[in-house]
Amino acid sequence: ARYFKMAAEQGDVVSMENMATILDTGIGVPVDKKEAAKYFKMVADEGNIDYMYNYALRCRNGDGIPVDKKEAAKYFKKAADQGHLESIYNYAVMLDYGHGVTADKTEALKLYKVAADRGHVEAMFDYAVKMSAGDHVAKNKKEAARYYRMAADLGHREACYNYSVMLRTGD
Repeated sequence: ARYFKMAAEQGDVVSMENMATILDTGIGVPVDKKEAAKYFKMVADEGNIDYMYNYALRCRNGDGIPVDKKEAAKYFKKAADQGHLESIYNYAVMLDYGHGVTADKTEALKLYKVAADRGHVEAMFDYAVKMSAGDHVAKNKKEAARYYRMAADLGHREACYNYSVMLRTGD
């Protein structure tokens, strides 16, 4: 850990990654979530999208650092812009509810669809809910049913229920 830290302080990104993991998990050193978050941010700022996502989660959840939804949204967006699936979904949620950013339900809906079409089960469900309710979009029950079914086929419990209700009622 001492040598990783020395190399990280000299700008070695792999050593920064190792320090983040070591401090986060307590491998050979006491767990220090605050210091780990610092290294996750350093690696994220070097362009690593997985670390952008991880740092965003820490900011959103307050894992070792104070909750900072604005910072979380910023890093989710950075990773989402590079195609990181979980970040696309998480940024959509933040836009949908105005957490850390100005709410933009239209953009959130687009991102839900992107994530859903790439296989994100929760995004499939959320997109179906929006389509079914006509939430900032024209109601489209056929599209809603399609996405409920996609999520249901992947085992999403609420999607199974919603899709079965649609089938039972012919909706």
